[in-house]
Amino acid sequence: EGERGGQPPLAGLGGGLEFSMLYDLTPEAAFIDPVTSPSLTSAPPVKCQNWKQIGADYLVQGMLEVTPEAMRVTYRVHDVVKCTAKIVSKQRTARPENARRLGKSIADEIVGALTGVPGVADTEMAYVSSRIGSKEVFVMDANGDNQRAATQWGTITTFPSWDPDASGLVLTTYG
Repeated sequence: EGERGGQPPLAGLGGGLEFSMLYDLTPEAAFIDPVTSPSLTSAPPVKCQNWKQIGADYLVQGMLEVTPEAMRVTYRVHDVVKCTAKIVSKQRTARPENARRLGKSIADEIVGALTGVPGVADTEMAYVSSRIGSKEVFVMDANGDNQRAATQWGTITTFPSWDPDASGLVLTTYG
């Protein structure tokens, strides 16, 4: 299903990192180094001191290539406190309408690489609501965005639970 608002992956990435409550994003106005570089392949080495000076612990660099059919995000994460080589360096591809979700997925990968525990920004929750009349199951992103009905059966539907591979819901319905 398409993402609302056509937000770029960066919105999902930044929101996903902040949602983890482990990271605060440094405002671009505080950057000493340029906000953008020519490309990841030709970018100069990271000047760790410039990032430490503004209170950053990590630097996420990324490159986005978009075509009508697909977008490719290449990213890497640096520990600027220790000034070590890349902690994470990956490339991910998705359809343009899934940009926000891709950003959240990348945020979860970064959280996992830095903490040892994968993030949860790209997860969903199922719940029961009677907002459309009868008790129905709804699904939403972990942060409360993208709420949508999973059932519209006009009966009482309760006890949603994700199946073991999280590809579908198991629930109880009366009617």
